[in-house]
Amino acid sequence: MGIKETALATLFGVCVAVSAQAQMRSPRPSQSYGFVYGEFSHLDSPGLAVDGGGGGLGWHFTRYLGIQGGAEYFRKTPLDLTSANAELMLTYPANDKFSLYGGLGGSYVHGTASVGSVSVTRQSTGYRASVGMEYWFAGHFGLRAGYHRQNAGGLTDEMGVGVAYRF
Repeated sequence: MGIKETALATLFGVCVAVSAQAQMRSPRPSQSYGFVYGEFSHLDSPGLAVDGGGGGLGWHFTRYLGIQGGAEYFRKTPLDLTSANAELMLTYPANDKFSLYGGLGGSYVHGTASVGSVSVTRQSTGYRASVGMEYWFAGHFGLRAGYHRQNAGGLTDEMGVGVAYRF
């Protein structure tokens, strides 16, 4: 089993365990809130695996519906990738601390490859689909983990983990 499969199996196992434990707790009150996040990401596409990071922000309109958007930067000499995304989120709040989400939206990728004095730049847009989880461990502070698939500039898979702050 590769790193991608192991990470997805671990993410799924944590989701199931936390969700099962959360069934005895009362659900989070119906409220809207905003959040910001920063995360470490691993991008994997045919012929390229690269680590990077980024951040973003979002807003939950209700317990079940929200939006989020962000930007990321990946670098592996001689390649620089910058991406931006926005997506609609459907959320399942298992309790006041833990939720699962799925998202669908769009992405934009800008890539530059430089070798010596030759530089090539490419820009592309496409779809983005996501699944993930949030765990709010200390009031306004939480952890996030997610898996994203997008086709801007070619089909890529991305996994990210990070911290979040809700307001």
